[in-house]
Amino acid sequence: MVEFTKEAARLTSTPPAAAYSAPMFGAAPGETTWLRLAVHRDAANDEYEVRMASSTDGETWRWGGVWTLPDDRAPRIGLVSMNTAGATATFDYVRTYALP
Repeated sequence: MVEFTKEAARLTSTPPAAAYSAPMFGAAPGETTWLRLAVHRDAANDEYEVRMASSTDGETWRWGGVWTLPDDRAPRIGLVSMNTAGATATFDYVRTYALP
């Protein structure tokens, strides 16, 4: 399965620690799976809105939910592959860009 989650500081702990939220899910993965993030800065609420999508053909996208992140620093991405022992994944192309 394709999951999308976020990491943010848990401000209620001393010192603040990393906390993970529950995942949102994309389309079932295929032999090759494309991932997409659409980021929008919501200046009125001082936050980023990040929406995920996944595709097995690179043309038809299944869009998932939106996470919000404070805009006190630039968003960062991370890719992780998890499965049973011996399972592998290869990430061969990562591109970030701003739309006009």
